[in-house]
Amino acid sequence: MWTLIAGTGTITTPASPTSGVTALGIGANTFRWTISNGSCTPSTDDVIITRNATPTVSISSQSNVSCNGGNDGDATASASG
Repeated sequence: MWTLIAGTGTITTPASPTSGVTALGIGANTFRWTISNGSCTPSTDDVIITRNATPTVSISSQSNVSCNGGNDGDATASASG
């Protein structure tokens, strides 16, 4: 059985070892798989999925080419996140 230990995310099929996860949070998200079998001690393993923030790109300057098919235009872009 999958359980969420830390972070955020929705386990689509908690009882399946091949379950998916939706709505994964930014940063580290820890999920635990637990196997229980009657009177035996449960066995667990943790999986950490890290989701990085989506970068933001902005164009700070640009100039068009002087003629169709030309190659004298330029653009300056910066990214963050």
